[in-house]
Amino acid sequence: MLLNKKVAVMQPYFFPYIGYFQLINEADIFVLYDKVTYRKSSWINRNRIKDKGNSSPVYITVPVKKPSSYDLIEEIKISENNNWKNKLKNLIYYNYKRAAFFDKIYPDIIDLIFHEEQSLHLYNSNILVKICDKLSIATPIITQHEQHSIIENLLMKGDISQDDIKQQRVVELCNLYNANVYINPINGMDLYSFEFFTQKNKDLRFIETDFIEYSQFKTPFLENLSVIDVLMHNGYERTEELLQKRKLISK
Repeated sequence: MLLNKKVAVMQPYFFPYIGYFQLINEADIFVLYDKVTYRKSSWINRNRIKDKGNSSPVYITVPVKKPSSYDLIEEIKISENNNWKNKLKNLIYYNYKRAAFFDKIYPDIIDLIFHEEQSLHLYNSNILVKICDKLSIATPIITQHEQHSIIENLLMKGDISQDDIKQQRVVELCNLYNANVYINPINGMDLYSFEFFTQKNKDLRFIETDFIEYSQFKTPFLENLSVIDVLMHNGYERTEELLQKRKLISK
């Protein structure tokens, strides 16, 4: 096991906020995990962009075929009616056509939106991989691995509480990817225990995004919007610099 090799594990979010990309950038291995239950109305199929004429955000959404309460992320399919893509294209055009980096960013975003893929997991994975490439993030991104299903089977058969399954899953993934450090967004501090990871010979760390502010059409600033908003107003180079505006928290 490599000393201080860092793993991060997340569900595949749809055009997530910049903190998501800071997490990818900080990790040595980033795992897009699709073996857990899909949560309706989560960041997996929606996000927020700026409404240029309003101080409130507007949601952007990927419509999915009606899932059951027990479907895994890997089982979620995007609606076969592609009208939503044209609507989203027009919504982004309307709200960002006067943004500083619109001419450069808009064609790239539209290419990602119109990517032909029915699996929501793989559709979002493509978005994340392509944006990371534009931001010079070199972290290997794991989208699928046969061993993930084996880990889930072992967790279900093991004598372990529901509270600890989430933590043990991460420990098993650290072992799979030969790492001893797990990094999670700061809002996961209530989900993971430093003591649990110490007992498993793992180091637990959290990443917290600094307050990042930039001009949004001279309207009140809204933080933590989709990376689409960040890119439209800052471009690739400046957004790459913003990846460093974060701090790591350990015990």
